[in-house]
Amino acid sequence: MSAEAEIQAILKAKLKTFLDEDLERRMTRKPFSAVYAHWWEIGDPQTSDEADLRAIRNAQDSLRRDLVQNSPVEMGDYAAALIKERGLPPELLNHLTYGLIEAAIKGWEIAERRTLGQEPVVMLAESALPAVPVPPVTPEAPKAPTRPLASSYVDDFQAWGTASSGWRAGPLKQALVSLAMFREVVGDLPVDQYTPEHTEQFRAVLRKLPMIYRKSPKEKDKPLAEIIAESPPGAHLLSDKTVKRHFWAVSRFFEFLKETGRLPRTFANPAQGFTFKAKGSVRDDRDMWTGKELAALFASPIWTGCNPFYRARAGDQIIRDGIFWLPLLGAFHGNRLEEFAQLRGADVAQAGDIWFLNITDEDGRQLKNAQSRRRVPLHSELIKLGFLQYVQATAPAPDAPVFPDLKPRGVDAKQGYSFTKRFSAYRRAIGVYRKGLDYHSFRHGVTTKLFEADVNEGWIDLLTGHESGGESRKRYLKGIPLEKLKEAIERVTWPEVDLSWLYVERAD
Repeated sequence: MSAEAEIQAILKAKLKTFLDEDLERRMTRKPFSAVYAHWWEIGDPQTSDEADLRAIRNAQDSLRRDLVQNSPVEMGDYAAALIKERGLPPELLNHLTYGLIEAAIKGWEIAERRTLGQEPVVMLAESALPAVPVPPVTPEAPKAPTRPLASSYVDDFQAWGTASSGWRAGPLKQALVSLAMFREVVGDLPVDQYTPEHTEQFRAVLRKLPMIYRKSPKEKDKPLAEIIAESPPGAHLLSDKTVKRHFWAVSRFFEFLKETGRLPRTFANPAQGFTFKAKGSVRDDRDMWTGKELAALFASPIWTGCNPFYRARAGDQIIRDGIFWLPLLGAFHGNRLEEFAQLRGADVAQAGDIWFLNITDEDGRQLKNAQSRRRVPLHSELIKLGFLQYVQATAPAPDAPVFPDLKPRGVDAKQGYSFTKRFSAYRRAIGVYRKGLDYHSFRHGVTTKLFEADVNEGWIDLLTGHESGGESRKRYLKGIPLEKLKEAIERVTWPEVDLSWLYVERAD
């Protein structure tokens, strides 16, 4: 296949994937709910289609603006990663970039027509439909009245999870997927007829599932039994950690039924009492950045000079925005991505001589747990790099976002959502990419550095937002002064990384 033909194949595949995902979103949403608009953008549920049209047209306008202004920044990084991944000639980068933008615009145009009812969503010729044999009907003896089927409680379970447990959209969606898989494996039964034998059957199926099940549009609706049957020998299977997460969702469903009186309190939860393999080391989940890899990352175009339209390509501009600052912050602080992505002007504050970052979940911002709320002294390397001047210029008002280029995206409306995809594409484009290495890997590196420097484990927990053990320890750690934490965070050093060419002078 020629390079030009492969690009056309890429563009067709991207458009098909977009339309398949659009179809999936339309078919699985609740009545009167939006396909793309966020819930807070909708007033009357009857106007969800209007909110969708606004979201769709905004997406089109943004893409068309990229074409008109010749500024395909995000799509350019993604195209550069594809060029490198598929071994295509570098001179085809612009061709692929603009093709991807045009494919995206085409997809949004079709989505708009679907929303207006002007485009068929699903259309099959009768000849394409498989013949389905009709089994003979055998009369069954009438059954005694029983409790409702599990599927009839899904909506109530969803509302309960949100109201009583404070589940955000992401975990809630995962729980509903787990529950649907459970019903697929053992059947949609009256809720009082489920037994531990059913959940053991569920666990056995989960342990045979390949790790990448239902990731492609072709497998979205394929039965789990077929996926397992077609799985190649030696395929990586679901970890017991993931199996346990599915069990947790099923267990919460039965606890919901008992708590709300839909099942008696004495009913034995069929998903409890199961054991799973030990979690293992954190290092097995994600790797950590090496000094050599960090040196290569920070010696790449974003930090040494880039083309403003293709950040992975060398140029003469250094643009200090989210993708410039967040990796630097991660390398020296080991934060979770969303903790810093959602910072506002007032969160960069000073106590005495110490500048710190206030990590908070106020005003609807998202944190993993209560221990994540903390004050983190700002590492001196970030001060030398001009982070304070950047914040003063970008977020002068207390409620102004520190990273205005990061917009809420994804199911949970997280500000780090688009950064994650862009950072991954950028690292692929510059050749600093390997499996298991991502933004969270900064966290492992900083934690390791702190332990190697003999920093008190409780102080490490305070700096990184880990949950500390023991009630007395938690009370004691609340009193650790910022000066001590400042001394601790300064022990995070990367001798392999030289950033001196980026230093700026303090105004004070």
